[in-house]
Amino acid sequence: MDNMFLSWRQDENRGEKNVPIQKEDGQIGNAFRLSRKGEGEYHLVRTGQYIKGIIESGEYGTIEDGVNIETGETDFKKTAKHVLLKPFYFMLYIPKDSAYGFLIVERISQFGIATILNNAILNYCKDLGHYDDYTIKIAPVAIKRLVERRMAALQYDARTVELRKVHDDRLKISRISDNTISDKDIMTSIVYKINRGKISVFDFIDSIKKKRNEHDTFYVIDEDLKCDDIAVTISIAGKEKVLSLQNLQSLGLSMDVTEDVNPLGDSGYPSFEKLDKQASILVSYIKEQYHNLNEE
Repeated sequence: MDNMFLSWRQDENRGEKNVPIQKEDGQIGNAFRLSRKGEGEYHLVRTGQYIKGIIESGEYGTIEDGVNIETGETDFKKTAKHVLLKPFYFMLYIPKDSAYGFLIVERISQFGIATILNNAILNYCKDLGHYDDYTIKIAPVAIKRLVERRMAALQYDARTVELRKVHDDRLKISRISDNTISDKDIMTSIVYKINRGKISVFDFIDSIKKKRNEHDTFYVIDEDLKCDDIAVTISIAGKEKVLSLQNLQSLGLSMDVTEDVNPLGDSGYPSFEKLDKQASILVSYIKEQYHNLNEE
């Protein structure tokens, strides 16, 4: 990975002025490169089992006007071959002698580099050679501390658990369409009402994740009962809200650090040092959750 990131340096003295790109449909895609600190220096740090830095990224393929907000005049025009680069922090942490690693990336509003890094890592490893017996898989991970913190803030009471798009021949469900009765390829929902007490949402997620089939397409509740999704109805300030398993897991996928990285620098973006401090907190949560990772 260190070699991959180093290949994104822009050393004009050696004539390397290319910006790596990932092309999407048509002529639109993303350009990216390592951020520069100064002449010959880049935002890339390798310390022990960590690689961290800043990647500049933006979209190309569109034409846009650059308008001065003070005068209302167009100062410049961005052409389809130009890109407006935003700086994004990243940290790659791979515990020693472990087959698992963790990638932390910054997201600014709806913009980010998670997809860019996923594709770059997969393509780079595919071209390494001599690793035909190995597979690399990148998947989102819910961090328990973040889920608990978000759920505590919601002050929830669980009302129902719903199994969605249930497949089970024992249910004997039919439907009528154009005066024709059919019982093929029909799915329904099963709802369990919780009349007393609460359920631990994270424990619930943990138990359900183990019921995911090997192809990651549906949940096997028992030998015959299968469903595509599972949802929990919770009460927030007297109003009911439905969270599917995907929603619940997403509660632990991100941490809002806006208040912790203010005030921002002259560029309007947070500094590497402030983002690195917040990423270190996330790593402490990961180590707490996966404390036996090296031995597994």
